[in-house]
Amino acid sequence: MDLHWQASLLNSIQSVVHDPIDAADMSTPSPHASVKFTYADGVIEYPDIVESTGNPDLDRLLLYQVASAQPPKPTGPYAAEPHEFILGLD
Repeated sequence: MDLHWQASLLNSIQSVVHDPIDAADMSTPSPHASVKFTYADGVIEYPDIVESTGNPDLDRLLLYQVASAQPPKPTGPYAAEPHEFILGLD
């Protein structure tokens, strides 16, 4: 897969992931999680938590947000084949 495309994929996912807590509230640290998913035929499939935020409700929201991302069309060799990714998200 094309490295530029992979960066675009990460950006498209990170752009839809947001914490429902007010961003100006500095009393709680920003949550971090790692998510595994398969990208196939332009769709994010089978999202799963690899590293939890520590909050089950926030983890469920995160999976929903990841699945709702509109990823860019893949480029590069083997672009038409399914690929598995693990992404760290903040």
